[in-house]
Amino acid sequence: MMNVDDEGNTMYRIREFIDHQRDGRAVRGDDGWYTTSNGLKRPRKTTKGWKLLAEMKGGETEWLDLSVAKEAFPIKVAEYAVANKLVSEPAFAWWVPYTLRKRDQVLKAGKRRAVKRQKPEKFGIKVPCPGPKGVARAYELDAQNGTSHWNDALIKEVKTILPALKILEEDEDVPVGYQLIELMTVFDVKMDLTRKARICARGDQTDPPRSVTYARKEFGEYAGKKAILVKAVYGLKSSGFAWRSLCADVLKEQLEFQPCRGDMDVWRRPCQRKDGLKYYEYILVYTDDVIAISENPKAIMDKLNNFFVLKPDLIKEPTTYLGATISKHKLDGDDYFTWAIGSEAYLQESLRVVKKRIAPMQLTLKKKVYSTLDTSQNLILLLLLMMTLLFSTCNSSVFCAGLWNLVKHPDRVLVMDCGYADHLRPLKKADYSQFYEFTKDELPSDMPTPLGKAVEFTMFVDASHAANVVTRQSRTGVLFFVNKAPIIWYLKKQNSVKTSSFGSEFAALKTGVELLEGLRFKLRMMGIPIQGYCHTCVDNMSVVKNSSVPESQLKKKSNAVAYHYIRSRCAIDILRIEWIISAENLANVLTKIQPGTVCDRLMEHIMWKAKQNGKLALLI
Repeated sequence: MMNVDDEGNTMYRIREFIDHQRDGRAVRGDDGWYTTSNGLKRPRKTTKGWKLLAEMKGGETEWLDLSVAKEAFPIKVAEYAVANKLVSEPAFAWWVPYTLRKRDQVLKAGKRRAVKRQKPEKFGIKVPCPGPKGVARAYELDAQNGTSHWNDALIKEVKTILPALKILEEDEDVPVGYQLIELMTVFDVKMDLTRKARICARGDQTDPPRSVTYARKEFGEYAGKKAILVKAVYGLKSSGFAWRSLCADVLKEQLEFQPCRGDMDVWRRPCQRKDGLKYYEYILVYTDDVIAISENPKAIMDKLNNFFVLKPDLIKEPTTYLGATISKHKLDGDDYFTWAIGSEAYLQESLRVVKKRIAPMQLTLKKKVYSTLDTSQNLILLLLLMMTLLFSTCNSSVFCAGLWNLVKHPDRVLVMDCGYADHLRPLKKADYSQFYEFTKDELPSDMPTPLGKAVEFTMFVDASHAANVVTRQSRTGVLFFVNKAPIIWYLKKQNSVKTSSFGSEFAALKTGVELLEGLRFKLRMMGIPIQGYCHTCVDNMSVVKNSSVPESQLKKKSNAVAYHYIRSRCAIDILRIEWIISAENLANVLTKIQPGTVCDRLMEHIMWKAKQNGKLALLI
């Protein structure tokens, strides 16, 4: 009848309202209006005395007070009131018309902004629409082009999904308890122009767990026959949970991996290298995409292949993962390879038809420029371009400051190797014993034994004071290095308006320390040893003194929480803070739009340059 979440909250799954009733407490007729002191007539806001009978998706029914039903399902209740001519009743008259108008406005705005593609294309290739008409269109496109790309994709997908179906004979009846569900085919084109077909179940049509469907013509000899779903397929409500449980059982029971509490999709297993160094092997799982990290990762994938059907041509060193390009390089003077991840392939394809500029955005661009984009088509184009840039920030910070002027969104990424952290000098620890003697670095009780080589942290923090010209909110930029590799960059507007650059810089540093503690916890739960403190660079001297000098007193009481939080973290030596001139603060690429030459100089210290075709090329 209902779902209960982890906190014990009840969530009703209502199909529709089927009846209503009212008692003597219900307000009737003219009593539904009252006169204000100004002589104006207003509707009385009341829901007393009314109850609605709700039918749940499981078939059960329950009476709900109108006050509860209105708050939980306003549109359903409003539509029921219109269908049963209850709008004139005082309990409905004051809110139903407004709710329906709001519903129509939202739907109209959604339709106006929707991207309508008469001829869906991707990478210049026509893509069939989802559904049964799309299958016929796929065969038609193959016939027009004299190819069999879509047909081959369908055959490959049918072979994959057939083990999940039990085909019934024509005279065989469907077992009792099964529900009818449709299958739909979704088409796509991969980045290497390979055609992709995915047969999905319409999980919105049924409740788990039992379903029956009809095989369409893409199933060849089985077309038109009834089939029972006996395994999880894409689209079913329970498919994700079933796959997650099966994958977890195999990794834990068969391969003896353990999930990391800091990230349940990261699995670890202790191992020993040939030179005797103990370390952890890792498996990264993202739905059905798996990467193994080990001295001998192929052995892990071969064993995993005994339990799942892996694509033979993909059991190799990765070149792409989740849309990003992965490459392997050997740095000067090293006798080992370094892995790098970037978005150059995505950007080269996305920016193929646009012009190049030296800087990511004009320095003088203000928010008032956006008011010229007042038509739906321009708005759609802007949204598409923003999504392209937003994805590019997953592997490069060069676009963050410019993109923030278009859309305010925090960005976190995994990236490449650089050498700027080598030039930072050691910092002396301050004595906070008489101020924060109660603080200590508490280690998680279930933390695994650290294995392998230790890592060091470096953090650059900056704030752009009053950067939003409308609300005057500042923005926070934090850039994290683990050893010499930038691991996190974070850009987000601050929740409150600060009256000074000191306040905005202190708030940015507080955010950076919170991210630091989260990253330390995650790496510890992965079994990675952490060496020493985080070397933190800030370009505001007042912030450095207030947080690093134990005797320093705070004069701006509005920053007291951030002040004591940062100092308590310094007291347990999680971080040490030093001043750096603004021109050398690498976090400036996140918070401020830089000239082209300045941006290039800063990015050279963040992103790693590799030799490609005899030339130095920035991996973006």
